[in-house]
Amino acid sequence: MHCWNILKHQEKWKPGKQSKPNEQGLGGIDGSGQKEAADSAPALDSVRPMGRDSAKKQRTSEQGTSSDSAACVDVLQKMTVNRELIIKAEEDWRKDFKEKINIKKKEREDRIMLADMTKLDELQRQYVWREQLRILRSYRNENDDGPSGLQ
Repeated sequence: MHCWNILKHQEKWKPGKQSKPNEQGLGGIDGSGQKEAADSAPALDSVRPMGRDSAKKQRTSEQGTSSDSAACVDVLQKMTVNRELIIKAEEDWRKDFKEKINIKKKEREDRIMLADMTKLDELQRQYVWREQLRILRSYRNENDDGPSGLQ
């Protein structure tokens, strides 16, 4: 009986509800095909809640509006433009970073090529000399125009 205390206030279990065969026109209890007077006057407060299938149909019809799809297209276009801007910014950053690295490399090579080897001990002179050879070889390989480096 405890379930009844919970369910008795819901629409489905309120008294006076007709069964489906009577609603389909089979008639009242006497089978005469006429509904009783109480059945002909619908109760104002007996509105059924929306069912699962009806709610699904309503949701899909609301989602299918053209304004919503246009808004989605606008958002996607903005996302695409933003992504393109991000990619461009990353490319610019990489280019600047490579330029900075090349400048530092050039500065290092200039220091090595212009090093005063008279103040260095034997090991340091050998290191600087090898680095100078490596730098010269890399410039020859880049230019490929002979030992003079002139065009």
